Amino acid sequence: MSEYFDILNPDGTPTGKIKERNAVHHDGDLHGSVHIWLFRDSKVLLQKRRDDKESFPSCYDAACTGHISAGETPIEAAIRETEEEISLKLKPEDLHFLHDQILTVHQGDFISNEFNRVYFVDESVSLDTLKYDEKEITELRFFEIEDLKNRLKNKEKGFCMTYDELIRVIDCAVSKGLLESRE
Repeated sequence: MSEYFDILNPDGTPTGKIKERNAVHHDGDLHGSVHIWLFRDSKVLLQKRRDDKESFPSCYDAACTGHISAGETPIEAAIRETEEEISLKLKPEDLHFLHDQILTVHQGDFISNEFNRVYFVDESVSLDTLKYDEKEITELRFFEIEDLKNRLKNKEKGFCMTYDELIRVIDCAVSKGLLESRE
């Protein structure tokens, strides 16, 4: 079944055009996506992407990530993706908006140009209660925040995010009172 995405302007507003996923990734059209960051105590939950993914195969990424389907709101996409990927049922009030960013991945004929809405979820969950979608993910793992910061600062391979991206998530969450400062 084909997926369709709204094509977006640089400010994230819809252009009124809708295109099929493969055409969007071939043409490099700006489209919507969500990243959901899940923290517990001094840890952050990451998913390990399958080795057959189009972008960043076998790399750790935010707890949940995904595209916003045509006609769907970012909150609806975040709730859907979180349930599909890690079987965690969220309500809109569980998602705290942090910031928007534009992410571009260009690998051969694959161009993903995303207007990405970033959310924070502070949940007390156990890995034992989560079931991940094996078509998307091979592992869920909590990383100590300081350990992850060091790995990214040292540009360790195997992660989708950069040090600056993680720091921005943490700084936004701290400034909004969602996460305690650990400095």
